[in-house]
Amino acid sequence: MAAASTDLGTTWVDITDISQWQGPPTGIQRVVHELGRRVLQSGGATSCCRFDPELGVFVAAPDTALNDPFHTEEAVLTHTTAEVGRPTTQRRARFELLARTRAHRRSASPGPNTAKREVAKDVFATGDRLVIIGANWLTPGYAQHLHQVAIDSSIEITQVMYDLIPSMYPQWAATGAASIVTPFLIRVLPLCKNIICISHNTLRDVHQFVATNGLTLHPDVNLRVVELGANSPIKASAPPTAVNPDAPFILCVGTLEVRKNQIVLYQAYREAVERGVSLPKLYCVGRIGWLAEATEHAIRHDPAINSSIEILDSVRDAQLQWLYEHCLLTVYPSLYEGWGLPVGESLAHAKICITTRQASLPEVGGELADYASPFSSTDWLDAIVKYLDPAIRSQREAAIRTGFRNRTWDDAGNEFRSALGLDSGPIRARWH
Repeated sequence: MAAASTDLGTTWVDITDISQWQGPPTGIQRVVHELGRRVLQSGGATSCCRFDPELGVFVAAPDTALNDPFHTEEAVLTHTTAEVGRPTTQRRARFELLARTRAHRRSASPGPNTAKREVAKDVFATGDRLVIIGANWLTPGYAQHLHQVAIDSSIEITQVMYDLIPSMYPQWAATGAASIVTPFLIRVLPLCKNIICISHNTLRDVHQFVATNGLTLHPDVNLRVVELGANSPIKASAPPTAVNPDAPFILCVGTLEVRKNQIVLYQAYREAVERGVSLPKLYCVGRIGWLAEATEHAIRHDPAINSSIEILDSVRDAQLQWLYEHCLLTVYPSLYEGWGLPVGESLAHAKICITTRQASLPEVGGELADYASPFSSTDWLDAIVKYLDPAIRSQREAAIRTGFRNRTWDDAGNEFRSALGLDSGPIRARWH
């Protein structure tokens, strides 16, 4: 931990999200890790905390929780393939349950932990800062207590905003998500001195959300954009056992869910069969997520293509690096993103990425990505076939290598710390 500063109180990194996460991480948990550990390297007093729903207060948490928790072999190997989908199922059930029981909880009589809550105290002192990077809307009591903390302790609150999909595009979110996320944001955003968005598209959505809901933000609110990093410190290992290392393949990275729109890739491969076009194997890497049953069923059970598309739902980070390094190209047909990490990761590996012009994705891909309509399987098939020509593919890869500015997580971390008014000097290596 950096030496304490006499000018500011403690800067607390909220790790509530990752402290209760099960299984391999998704994008938000990775960002908590990458940005959170860099905040801990700032000048001044820094530490971790989490909200304890049982005690109803924020408690101190070990800094080691951010010490690369997801890149260890044990973090992945302890979860079997069957278990990978289980946390998502749990989170879906919690959305639906919380949506039905919110009013009941407000009026419920005190539970057995009342005595504990009466004596437990938050870790904050006046002048402290709380940096919320994770997704905490599913944590019971979080927003309500944060509101009280802001009043009692006069702490400065920062909220990282990824997207407003549940509130603005509920058709692409889990059942009940809007009824949980929208009230959470209505309560939390007015408390924030800093609202840091991961894209300009998300910043526009925040402005629209604030206007639509008639919110009054902090009088000195700092609304700004800090884009995410694209590099990975993980070295490639051998590929997943399901992958033939000698056969060409195309890669799609992202949770299998309705918003990620893998169904259009299935349709493109189905159209290729109808045309008599031979395509390389497509590996879809990601856990099974929201509203994905129809897509998963089609991919696994259509005899015309089920040997050409394979879902890999338990891939280690080192294996993913191998897949990026050895794929012919990547595809990312998402309908909406707050950012779009797989696009940047693909370009960082000098790999062609075919994506869409939806939401933030052009911010990530710029002129170096290729674009297809998210609603046209013909567009996707034509774009893929184009790059099966080695000469055309090589030329495009050369342009990516020349033109791509690899924004590292250290770059993002320095900018994030600067946005918080923290020391933005060089990142000091201290993590394994």
